Amino acid sequence: FKDTSKSMLMRLATLPNIITLFRLLLVIPFVYFLSKGHTRYGATLFIAIAVLDGVDGFIARSTNQQSRFGEMLDSSSDVILLIISFLAAGYYGYIQKEWHLLLVISTAFLVFSKVAHTLISKKTASTLPGKLTAVVAYATILASILSLPLHSVLIGAFVASSLYTSVT
Repeated sequence: FKDTSKSMLMRLATLPNIITLFRLLLVIPFVYFLSKGHTRYGATLFIAIAVLDGVDGFIARSTNQQSRFGEMLDSSSDVILLIISFLAAGYYGYIQKEWHLLLVISTAFLVFSKVAHTLISKKTASTLPGKLTAVVAYATILASILSLPLHSVLIGAFVASSLYTSVT
């Protein structure tokens, strides 16, 4: 039994999965920086989180370390990161209350449709609309915490893309 559990742990402890877990842990200092008003540190950390989102998948594909567990871990981490990021940005005043509610509802709709899709099709693989929605979500969060003029446009784009992704 020991050899089997050790072998399974070694298969799950791949570099892409470790990067995904590290990315998930980075949300803690990200939220801390937002809570203290350190937007530059928060933005820098958030950029790292977004870049690592692409790096883990790239490494998994290029080193042939793709797995069902890795896909589920990456997908779940994306959802958790988006929810926490939107909630924190809204709570600490980086997103107006009206927009915040719309973002949370859109994200929840995206989550429920993703869960339903996974349960029905047994697949968690990313789609092009899903990847584009993630990019728009990252840009929306970054623009919101940096108070960039485009953040309202990006919020609308995220809502539209998340709804489109949910129904495709």
